[in-house]
Order: sequence, then structure tokens, then C-alpha cells
Amino acid sequence: MDTTTNTVEVTIKDDGKGFDSKKGKKGIGHKNITSRISKLNGVWSLESTPGKGTVVTLEVPYGFTGSEPEVQLNGKEKFKLAENSSL
Repeated sequence: MDTTTNTVEVTIKDDGKGFDSKKGKKGIGHKNITSRISKLNGVWSLESTPGKGTVVTLEVPYGFTGSEPEVQLNGKEKFKLAENSSL
């Protein structure tokens, strides 16, 4: 959690065989992630290289009410995040 930018950033890495992320069309999984992150007003990226693995980064904004950070979904539902929580 970054309190200077009010964002939660999640990075998922693997050292698997990877793939050429610049080649081919985007499938339903890519479209679903884009849709869901968009609903959270967030951004995401995917980097993969054959033989080097894959890195997926998700960045979602959160707001503060009182002393507890919240993640807001579609401007309606709010989820409280405990301080120093791991996602």
C-alpha cells in the first residue's frame, strides 16, 4: 500500500517459460482482468518474455475515511483494509 499515491499495488511474478506478450490476440482472460480493474478505477500491466517468465502488476486506488483505508468499487461498495494487511 502506498499512502503517498493512495494506491494498492500487487505484483505477481513467475520464472516460468513465459510467452511473447506482444504477439497474438488478447483472449477472454485479458478482457476480464481489464474490465474488473477498470471497475476499481485501476490499471494493470502484463510483461512476459519467452524463457524469462511473466510479471503482472495491478494498481488500484483507495481512499481514507477516518484512519482506515478503503477500496471503493463502482462508487458504491467499500472494502476496509486493515493497516499493514497483505493482499
